[in-house]
Amino acid sequence: MLLGETASFELQLLRDGLSFRTIWVEGRPERDREGNIIAARGLCQDISERRSIEHALLWNATHDGLTGLFNIEGLRTQAAGILGRARSQRDAAIVGLVDLDHLKLVNDTLGHAVGDALIVEVSRRLQGFFGEGSCVARLGGDEFVFIERTKDDQSALEQRLHDLVSLLKQPFEYHGRQLDCSGSVGVVVTCEFEPSLDSLLRNADLAMYRAKEIGRGAFAFFSSDLQASVERKVAHLDLARLAVGSKLVVPHFQPKVSLETGALIGFEALLRLKVGDRILPPSAVEHAFENVELATRLGDEMLRRVLEQIRQWRLENFEFGSIAVNVSGAELLRSGYPQRVLEALTRANVPPSALEIEVTEGVLIGRGAERVAGAIRQLRDAGVKIVLDDFGTGYASLTHLKCLPISGIKIDKSFVSDMLEDESDASIVRALVGLADALMIDLVAEGVETEEQVKFLRDCGCKVAQGFLFGRPVSAQEIVSSSVDPCASSLREELEGQTRRATSHGST
Repeated sequence: MLLGETASFELQLLRDGLSFRTIWVEGRPERDREGNIIAARGLCQDISERRSIEHALLWNATHDGLTGLFNIEGLRTQAAGILGRARSQRDAAIVGLVDLDHLKLVNDTLGHAVGDALIVEVSRRLQGFFGEGSCVARLGGDEFVFIERTKDDQSALEQRLHDLVSLLKQPFEYHGRQLDCSGSVGVVVTCEFEPSLDSLLRNADLAMYRAKEIGRGAFAFFSSDLQASVERKVAHLDLARLAVGSKLVVPHFQPKVSLETGALIGFEALLRLKVGDRILPPSAVEHAFENVELATRLGDEMLRRVLEQIRQWRLENFEFGSIAVNVSGAELLRSGYPQRVLEALTRANVPPSALEIEVTEGVLIGRGAERVAGAIRQLRDAGVKIVLDDFGTGYASLTHLKCLPISGIKIDKSFVSDMLEDESDASIVRALVGLADALMIDLVAEGVETEEQVKFLRDCGCKVAQGFLFGRPVSAQEIVSSSVDPCASSLREELEGQTRRATSHGST
């Protein structure tokens, strides 16, 4: 040290052989003219409490208070080190997201104290499963993250994840009571470490939701296909929001025809979106129907436009029968759906008998089936017809036809398209026609494309059909501006001739 130089440092001193104290020392040596140290002057201070507080603050800033695991800030530091070491040693690394499957149910039914105990138990299991050199963190709520280097091939990695999921599924015991425990796991495997941690976590999150779709208590890997699927879903949601906000919903109408006379007896209104010069089908926004809010807004806008068209046709004295509108499960499960429909009918000055609501089997017997049944019963009692679409392709039974307020059923086009070649499909069609007659409900055959199919259906006793043979879905303007009969002239003549012959035969 030079004359007048000051130095500072910390020392760890063992006190009473029991505990260490942190001592801060700042001092300045004094030297004689030859440079020899002859004295030292300075200050010693016990800063143990201050260092303890600083360490506690740092720990709290980087750890989860409930489990002791790293939080997101601690995870960032740990991830940088693990991914960096993997890169330098040319190893792969996995980033996984674990989401507990039923924590909300536990909190709601047994209380948050039990939910917290479950979280602590899961954190213990995760820490025990992943060894040194790995990192386990809790992001908050019921989400955990793990990061580790790996040399495993795909098969070994899948087995390891299977073991992890099995570990999480082991029952959780709380005060002598066994509770179910499981988690869904999404995993990103990476050898390229350019993506940020946030990007890796987003991808793991996508994979985790795919695992939940597969079945809770499962694992799934992130892939480029999954990314494309998510981007497609986001595009669907964006387009749906644009459609309802900018009035891009344009109903198209496909005719329903009497197989006895060839006369037009109604239409099915089908959702279309007009974007610039393009007319887009419902598949352009199919994921929007998984979102209750967007499905409801799309359905409300579609119904409003259809009722406007019904009112216009009634003012023009255009005979159209009734118009069928498809309704999603999300709409029917939304509180107040029957009231919104009836209010819309009143505003448009349209009688309920001019409207049909089409629902699929899955809607009637899926989640919230009782609420759906109540909603359609209110509409049926008010005079709106209820039609069961795609009958025979799902799980609806004769009991549903008996107990639910159904006005009619539609034979799915998959049966109609093959009934001339497949005797099983032919038998199903005959049985459905007989069933509708016995229950005294309407029946419509969908997907009719040939005159041979028409003849078969008439021979079975089916009275109404729709399909490309009679017309493709078109806009209301095209229907009114065109004088083309929905039933081809040759077919109309044949139908009328058959009807006259049947009538003549019956009178003799």
